[in-house]
Amino acid sequence: MSVARLLAGIVAVAALMFAALWWFARPGAPATSADGEGAPIDGGTPAASSMLAPSSGPPGAALPAAPVGTAPLVPPRSSARAQLAMDFERVRLAGPLLDRLADGEVAGVAADLRARGDDDATLALHTLGNVCLARIGDTTLRTADAGQWMVAAPDPGTAARIEATIDAQLAWAANFRGGCESAGLLRGGALRTEVEKRVQQCAARGNPHCRAIAANGLPEPERLAMLRGAAVLGSTDAQERLLFALEHGDGGTPEQQRAREQEARVWREALAKASPHWRAAFLGCYEKDCDPSLLGLATSERLAMDHAGVDERGVPNAVAYVNPSETDAYAWRAITERLAMQGCLGVWPNWASLVGATAAAERELRPSQLADARRLADEYWTQYGAAVAAARGCAG
Repeated sequence: MSVARLLAGIVAVAALMFAALWWFARPGAPATSADGEGAPIDGGTPAASSMLAPSSGPPGAALPAAPVGTAPLVPPRSSARAQLAMDFERVRLAGPLLDRLADGEVAGVAADLRARGDDDATLALHTLGNVCLARIGDTTLRTADAGQWMVAAPDPGTAARIEATIDAQLAWAANFRGGCESAGLLRGGALRTEVEKRVQQCAARGNPHCRAIAANGLPEPERLAMLRGAAVLGSTDAQERLLFALEHGDGGTPEQQRAREQEARVWREALAKASPHWRAAFLGCYEKDCDPSLLGLATSERLAMDHAGVDERGVPNAVAYVNPSETDAYAWRAITERLAMQGCLGVWPNWASLVGATAAAERELRPSQLADARRLADEYWTQYGAAVAAARGCAG
């Protein structure tokens, strides 16, 4: 499995986390999680697994504020760097510039990109503006709010460290947003207006990625025509937006509906070829070479049976793939939690469900299985996890 594919899988796991968490660790379920990881591996960063207490009290119960000087559980700067790597995944932005953004140098990076006249710089500026508007790192969630998704309630010391992480992230977010304002990238800002003009010029030169952006706001027939042109030229963003429009378009005649369905099939296939995430979503592929696979790879058959249930309509719920090997499932959970504890899954609360996940996985194993499970965890970290951490800028 390539690092790029594993990165896509990690992104998808983070995105799926809160959609699937009710299934894995819903309130009242046994204190185990299917998509976790995190025991110390080969001398790495200790996981939070050993710092959990059995869940008690209702979800959302108040927790005390972190004492002054408490060390964050997850390094905020690493979380920010990994989050930026995800946000700029489709943009050519050099690693040193991402490092500077993680250090809060928004205005400086924006000025450097503005001084360049190439399309890559324009697309990076546009993405940076969107990140600014999204208020990256800002959150109103505290530890207790995400407690319902954790495998168990954290003990007071761990809860304090989580609170310290949140406080540090909020401070980082405030500084970052100040840089966005100084750079003129918020709504009405001078640079934001300039970037919009640059995107139009870039689109006029035929850049498919700029054309996908420039299609926004056009009348629907023109928007779809521009998206089709950009999609044919290979813009994944255009393909995604076009597919959404085709799948959610108005009824029309039966012939028009069939034509939309046929065209949608074309773009689904194109996305499946271009993106591991879409390949898994459309083709149901949950093998190691077809990410996002970690959600399935980290789910043992035993855990799947323990948490099998039905939705509000009475339809059975189950993941598409479960790992037939308990030791292998443990190993994938282990590297995922370790990545989470190093900040590699991005900002709070992306990693909330992974706090203590390895300890929960360990309780599923027989004592005779532990040595093999830990050996596999070390092996997978060396093969995959360390490379992901390096690529995300969150290596411990």
